[in-house]
Amino acid sequence: MEGERLVSFREKPTLTQTVSMGIYGVSRRALDFIPDRGPFGFDDLMHKMLAAGQRIDIHHHAGYWLDIGRPEDYEQASREFAEKFDR
Repeated sequence: MEGERLVSFREKPTLTQTVSMGIYGVSRRALDFIPDRGPFGFDDLMHKMLAAGQRIDIHHHAGYWLDIGRPEDYEQASREFAEKFDR
């Protein structure tokens, strides 16, 4: 939009993006980038390593996934686990 005028339009666009989730495996060299004190998240580690030119490999997972950090997904995962293993 420009002011009150529509300048472009896409009907039901397909949006894709890669997100960070799951299990992270890091080599010991990552420890060199983590400060001794203070808050430092995984995102901080990735930014610091990228800025230093470190190689970071990824694995795309196209399978089933639940975010067990969300209560409803945790409950779903618990039900599915019980159904599969509590025979």
